[in-house]
Amino acid sequence: MKVTKFTKRNFTYRDINERPFPDYEPFDINDMLDNYSQATRVLYRYPRPDSRPMIIVTARGCPFHCTFCKSHPEKYRARSIENIMAEIAVNYKKYRFNILLVQDELFAINNQRMREFCTELIANRKTFGWDFSWMFQTHPNAKLEKETLQLAKESGCCFFSYGLESASPTVLKSMRKNSNINQIIEAIRLADEVGLGFGGNLLFGDFAETEDTIRESMEFYFKYGFPFDIFLTLVNPYPGSDLFNRCIEKGIIKDKLNYYETVDNNYFNMTSIPDSLWISWVRFLVGLERSYLMIKSTNATGYKEDVYGSKSVLGLYNKKPMLEVFANCPFCGEEFSYKEFLDRENADPFLVIGCQSCNKRVRVNLPIGMFKEVN
Repeated sequence: MKVTKFTKRNFTYRDINERPFPDYEPFDINDMLDNYSQATRVLYRYPRPDSRPMIIVTARGCPFHCTFCKSHPEKYRARSIENIMAEIAVNYKKYRFNILLVQDELFAINNQRMREFCTELIANRKTFGWDFSWMFQTHPNAKLEKETLQLAKESGCCFFSYGLESASPTVLKSMRKNSNINQIIEAIRLADEVGLGFGGNLLFGDFAETEDTIRESMEFYFKYGFPFDIFLTLVNPYPGSDLFNRCIEKGIIKDKLNYYETVDNNYFNMTSIPDSLWISWVRFLVGLERSYLMIKSTNATGYKEDVYGSKSVLGLYNKKPMLEVFANCPFCGEEFSYKEFLDRENADPFLVIGCQSCNKRVRVNLPIGMFKEVN
């Protein structure tokens, strides 16, 4: 009979730089990159129409303890720049990726470390011919400097995201974020000046959420959100988080097994807002997110079919041709393009795309009949 054995937690870690690089071969990474890259998140396809995204984990652990995340803080352990560059070199030679996603909850907290990363990246791009765009995420308390962001852009950075979560001080305190909204606004301003994309999520539904706090976040969204990739979503009580434990204690989650089986289908009202009113807010927020209302728009100027993409695994699965749609950015005026599987007869009325020059978010309207015309 098999017996479950629980091992003791041990947070005495060995030097992170001594660990071997991840081996992606068992996951058939080449097949994933060759045949399924176009199925990756739309954000990763903004800077490169033919995206081949790869990740790199540059640090482990997080000393913070946000209520919606994990239940205990861990020591933050960052890899050396030399070690990071060595892994990039190995993976670039193997896979020729063109998008690099830097996975580090606290990347850019230390401006000096980020400058060293960018400087080494610039040198290696010249030496080895590396050609990829990269993105990073960081904590909202990171005090970014304009010179550092300019260096990041020079090294190929196109986008960064903040752990935004809310624009209400009350909700941020409840989440144990204790972020400074003015600092976030300053980061958005710097991103705009430098020409980097900016992203983040506004999470609604914390225990401290009220109609007033929702309005605080929505005021922020209407003022700053549209040119950038700021998304609206609901906070979820994931297992292991303080939110989950509180939901169990309060009876909001009554059956753990049912929760695990339906976690992606349920909305939990953790607020003091009456259910009927909360559902109305949820419908409003979800509808606003999906409609992309008030995002600056432009009309498509043309398109052409990517025959290789149309005949790819995803093309055959979607039973739609891959079309490269062209438009001129309403912000910077530069032409940009985006590839998508589109039904010529029943295409959606618009695409939401990031300009490859200024990295702003744009809605590209697809005029009726444009795909029926001979290209």
